[in-house]
Amino acid sequence: MFLDINMPNLSGISLPKLLNNRPHIVYTTAYSEYAIESYELNAVDYLLKPIGFDRLLQAVMKVKQVMDQKAKYGNTKFTPVENDSEQTIFIKSGAEFHQVAIQKIKYIESDGNYVTFYTMKRSILSRYKISEVLELLPQQYFVRIHRSYIVALNHIDTVKKHCVVIEGVEIPISANYREGFLAMIEAMGK
Repeated sequence: MFLDINMPNLSGISLPKLLNNRPHIVYTTAYSEYAIESYELNAVDYLLKPIGFDRLLQAVMKVKQVMDQKAKYGNTKFTPVENDSEQTIFIKSGAEFHQVAIQKIKYIESDGNYVTFYTMKRSILSRYKISEVLELLPQQYFVRIHRSYIVALNHIDTVKKHCVVIEGVEIPISANYREGFLAMIEAMGK
């Protein structure tokens, strides 16, 4: 579903909250300040007007990828567990499953069909595609900033024009993700 923010009678932010089976949403708007709310609603993408064809095509392909991953794998790749204080997931690495608190994941780096989860204590190599990981992690806490990187918003120390810094590690922001990410960060700063 493509939604604008300003619509007659009901805003594009309010509409998804009323839906029981929420479709995949791409926001198309001139307002960058709603980017954070859109990620809290698990929007697939956030396009700022005027929208170029390449950017629109990228958003459509992102929706297709999300739909293909759900159809292929469902939600069986990670097993979420609610502890008293924090949500955890089990990450398969080889023949082992590692329980990790979602809040302790700093960033995730992709290398083909493998990803490395960098946590506060260790790194875990696992056979997942980055698109699978992004689909299954809570989008209000994680954002993709590069085709090879997902970062945890609560672990970012500094945001620069072309990278973010997490505990001294510079992680690049690619041109494809820069506009939406910087708009979201700017909105968070207001």
